[in-house]
Amino acid sequence: MSGNKPLLLDTSFVMDWFEEAIRVYRRDIEKYEKGEFAPTRKIEFLVEAKHALSTTNIAKSEVFRKLFSEFTANRELCIKVWTDFVRRFFITELEVKEVDFNEVAELCLVTPLGKGSIPNLIQLQFAKKEDLPFATGDGAIRENYTKYYEKICTYIELRQAYDDEKSQQSS
Repeated sequence: MSGNKPLLLDTSFVMDWFEEAIRVYRRDIEKYEKGEFAPTRKIEFLVEAKHALSTTNIAKSEVFRKLFSEFTANRELCIKVWTDFVRRFFITELEVKEVDFNEVAELCLVTPLGKGSIPNLIQLQFAKKEDLPFATGDGAIRENYTKYYEKICTYIELRQAYDDEKSQQSS
């Protein structure tokens, strides 16, 4: 799934990094500023695999909500950490401007979903509209929506494809 089009990451792919960034920032600002903390396994892999990465303003909103509400980060810290993430990993920020909520409502009738699934469905709809591969950590999205959009992948699938490609190159 590497290629010219950036891989669209849903929030589950990036949230762990933000949680760790906040923890490090609060423990040791200097270490945070120097970037002296390991990226999460998922982010580290995506960088190693040289995927072009993108995320949306929806993921940004979800990250801000969690950092502000659950981690009690102030506005400035939320913005700083987001900006650092985008710069450190060369993330392309994409803006979802239009949502077909009737289509999202129909997607909700495919399978039972958790409370936080609507943003994932909106991002899936955006990925389809923009013809971007969609990387999700939400198993229900991957398992139940490939008929709607076939370019859905999980970390495990991306990892397997990368490992297979590397082993073929070394053969």
